[in-house]
Amino acid sequence: MLANFRKTFFPKPNELQRAIEFVEHVQRAETKFLIEQALTKEEIDLLYDLEGHETMRLRSFESYVSRISLLKDRTITIDEVKKDLQIWRDA
Repeated sequence: MLANFRKTFFPKPNELQRAIEFVEHVQRAETKFLIEQALTKEEIDLLYDLEGHETMRLRSFESYVSRISLLKDRTITIDEVKKDLQIWRDA
């Protein structure tokens, strides 16, 4: 029964390809936005590492808003992000 369930609900090759393309599009758009905010490629990679580390440590009842989202919403500034990156780099 489980094998039939997997076969029935596993994404088709074209659905997988569309999902991959969508994720790549979002990643390109985020990278472009961060470059426009005057982050270097090294800082962007560091930001993804930092946020990945932070999200891995969340408990099931906690939520997380990425710095990229906060930047887009103008809740934080690029200087605050760079300060966080410096702290992460030095740790």
